[in-house]
Amino acid sequence: MEKSILAFKTAGSAVTAAYLAAEMAKSVRLRTKGMSFDLITYVPMTERDRRARGFNQARLIAKELAKEFRLPMGDILVKIQETSPQKELTAIRRSGNMLGVFDLAPGTDVRGKRILLVDDIITTGSTLDECAKMLKIYGAESVVAATVAATVLEPKEDV
Repeated sequence: MEKSILAFKTAGSAVTAAYLAAEMAKSVRLRTKGMSFDLITYVPMTERDRRARGFNQARLIAKELAKEFRLPMGDILVKIQETSPQKELTAIRRSGNMLGVFDLAPGTDVRGKRILLVDDIITTGSTLDECAKMLKIYGAESVVAATVAATVLEPKEDV
């Protein structure tokens, strides 16, 4: 899975996004029985990072997942600050790295919405927690996070 996601992050294949979304949809349906969503969104990147990569992999997956669920996909979050890459940080530092870096996109209203929040990988949950927190602050009724994969942190010494 690690090799597939790394390849996807560098190539951004629509076929791979569709496959990952289809598999993700099975898992989401299984784990959220009885729940419904109003829209799907994703963890944003800064514009600089998106331009450098050429795409946002979480957005590609969310777009395909929205097709699977026949729901709108919204660009409703923005990343307003540059951060150190999470993969380079320890678990303790990851949490603080994401504080206050996301906001609601201008003109967006999430009040009363049930939102499915998509990312490619979860490690500590810091990024998804911060995104969900912002959506809830702005009035979302509920936020459920879904990722393609979860990683296990290797112990690193914290300084």
